[in-house]
Amino acid sequence: MRWLFGNSSVRNKTIEILALLFLITFVGTLGFHLLEGWSLFDSFYMTIITITTTGFEEVHPLSFSGRILAIVVMVSGISAFFYAIGQLFPLLVEKRIMRRKRLPKDIQDHIIVCGYGTIGTNVLKEISSRKDDKKIVVIDKDQDKVSMAREDGYWAVHGDVTDEEVLEKADVKTAGFLITCVDDSDNAFCIMIAKEFNEEIYSIAIARSTSNLKNLERAGADQVLSPYQDTASKVKVLIKNPVSSNIAEVISGLGGNNYFEKIDIGEKGEGETIRSLSLQERTNALVIAVGKGKRIARPTPDMELEKGDKLYVIGSEKEVEKAIDLLSK
Repeated sequence: MRWLFGNSSVRNKTIEILALLFLITFVGTLGFHLLEGWSLFDSFYMTIITITTTGFEEVHPLSFSGRILAIVVMVSGISAFFYAIGQLFPLLVEKRIMRRKRLPKDIQDHIIVCGYGTIGTNVLKEISSRKDDKKIVVIDKDQDKVSMAREDGYWAVHGDVTDEEVLEKADVKTAGFLITCVDDSDNAFCIMIAKEFNEEIYSIAIARSTSNLKNLERAGADQVLSPYQDTASKVKVLIKNPVSSNIAEVISGLGGNNYFEKIDIGEKGEGETIRSLSLQERTNALVIAVGKGKRIARPTPDMELEKGDKLYVIGSEKEVEKAIDLLSK
């Protein structure tokens, strides 16, 4: 019983349904008492067997008015039953899903995705395609979308992404990445709050309007993407040189079974150059960028790697894993 009524939504709906049943029982009892002249107990008993459609014989012969009342009570009771199923069943299922999808206490370095709309779901399909991907937490203010996210296997938090308490529920303090796919104003506010909680979190904002790109950068977004601008840029590339667009497809991992990974260089890579590291020769994984703090640099053969640098590599799953193993040993 505690499990059933522990949820405020379930409790409120249960009280509402019980009140409805009490009202039907009261009206039926009073109606039979006044119309048929029966005792209150006989009237109450007749109301109960009518509501439950038990099928027992009538307490006393019914008049025409009494039969009309019996029909009303019976239809009301059946309607209340189906109403109860329709209201309580989804809430109980949701509660069970929430229990299964409760965030673990030790979750860290996870990915928070704000917004489970068209963009958010497509982003998640890409970043969750690998078995060893980091844990993902979805935030959305639409309860139906939160339920969908949980059914799809993600942890999910219901609430507004601009609410500090909601971000705390998603454990933003220990998260590694924040991807915002909501309205631009909410994107900006969400990033500012997240950065206050966790300065190290890497934030990616998906802009809805190209006019807000600079505003999102000012809000602290480490990377701002615009589907419209990116599509326009790709169309421009296709018009100028269709073949060159395949390079972008490979780099983004959309042109085949390529994987993109950020790797800490560790002590082994410190002081080495891209050439001396010979990562491509030893693993066949390609270094496409080097992260130096918050700056992304284009790799050159003689670039010296420093403590805290990160390599952005692309290759097959085995090639990328081999590169990770090589730099971690």
